[in-house]
Amino acid sequence: MIIRIDDIPEEGLNLDLREKERILSDLPSPMSLPPGVAIDPGVKGRLRLFIDKEDIFLLGRVQALLHLQCSRCLEDFSLEKEMDLNVLLRRGSLASTLKDPEGDAAEGETVFIEGDEICVGEILAQEILLELPMKPLCHDECPGLCPECGAPAGSSECACPREERADPRWNALVELKKKLAK
Repeated sequence: MIIRIDDIPEEGLNLDLREKERILSDLPSPMSLPPGVAIDPGVKGRLRLFIDKEDIFLLGRVQALLHLQCSRCLEDFSLEKEMDLNVLLRRGSLASTLKDPEGDAAEGETVFIEGDEICVGEILAQEILLELPMKPLCHDECPGLCPECGAPAGSSECACPREERADPRWNALVELKKKLAK
């Protein structure tokens, strides 16, 4: 979704995003995603664009469906992520802002745009990527993979004994504990 800056009225522009619009499927350049990550292009939410002097603000709340791979058991799962947006859009580049000592742009909250158009889908894609979990888990209690057979631990595929496995490097301490207990 491309918005011309000149088309933003004084009172601001409200955008209602519907899942069927698939806003992330029309990006000018394809997103580079980490392995095991896919983002559903149908993002839902409400956004508001308005101009204040030289600055353009993008505010709102969006909901995206992420398709991830669990970092413990390697199973695919989906996660619905809801996020608030509060993005300052500035014309120009970061380099020109850094040269200007009077520039008060906070790099982490500012997106620099070139030209007279705003690609809302591209900004949303960047914000969604920032919300990806570092270690995605299908659920908090995921046991991961069995270290013996490689199947999901506790599943019917894993026939390994359920006994507690200790790290062999601790065997000397286990033996010492047994001796002290006698």
